Amino acid sequence: MSGTVVVVGATGAVGSALARLCAARGAQVVLVARDAARLAALAAELPGCLAVPADATDPAALRAAVGAAGPSVSGLAYCVGSIALKPLRRTTESDFLEAFRLNALGAAIAVQAAQDALVAARGSVVLFSTIAARAGFPNHAAIAAAKGAVEGLTVALAAELAPVRVNCIAPSLTRSAMAAPLIGNVQMAEAIAKQHPIPRLGEGEDSAALADFLLSDAAGWITGQVMAVDGGRSSVGRLSRDEPPGGHDAQSIGWAGGLTGGMGVAGGRCDGLGCAVEAMSGAAGPGGGSTTAAATGVSVDSSG
Repeated sequence: MSGTVVVVGATGAVGSALARLCAARGAQVVLVARDAARLAALAAELPGCLAVPADATDPAALRAAVGAAGPSVSGLAYCVGSIALKPLRRTTESDFLEAFRLNALGAAIAVQAAQDALVAARGSVVLFSTIAARAGFPNHAAIAAAKGAVEGLTVALAAELAPVRVNCIAPSLTRSAMAAPLIGNVQMAEAIAKQHPIPRLGEGEDSAALADFLLSDAAGWITGQVMAVDGGRSSVGRLSRDEPPGGHDAQSIGWAGGLTGGMGVAGGRCDGLGCAVEAMSGAAGPGGGSTTAAATGVSVDSSG
């Protein structure tokens, strides 16, 4: 794969892995993320790439960053997501709007900014959702609504921009700095892994491999698709050897992407996870970013 590829959320687990894969294929990679220091460190690994610090929630900065890629863009990946978990009765208008702004609006603005360049190159777009958008889990109203919008955006843009290809990846729990407060507990990490027919947690490279394929010419007849990278969790039932008939109660063991039982609030942002981590325990310690404890839960920002 040659040409220019823009990776928004480039310092996250998936975004950084994807940037490396694209660079290895000979692409000119434009790296976009909030954390300038982490961005510079990644750029140092990938000679010839362009690093442009920008916050995905700042439309002007995001447009400028994507525009820096030039007049021809063969691929754009919006590897950005967020965590916003609350029971519906505690979810505010601001919670819904912030989740939508980062996940769906940011994706739309990035593609809009690159539209002419993507058309010029007959390029490809990859967006990120989460298995929670379709599976249905308690306390996920804000993030499921936002990621559901991303999936709707995917098929709408696939129709409007063709022959530019637009696809979406929906991951389950992926190892990352954002996931550290959850998977730092070995027993909980093992329990969550067992909820997947392929009984392990995801790695950034798992989603990145699919994204790299979708951006490449090898996927030239694939568009308008939402593809799960989740160890089979969203479509294949599984009883672990220590699981009672009927399965674990969702309120005690939680969804494969996080915990719901006993959680009042969890929130945060993640670049490159595709919202792979959907919850974290209020009792978990801090990790991978700024962590603010509150009586109702934990707020984490590890978006780079």
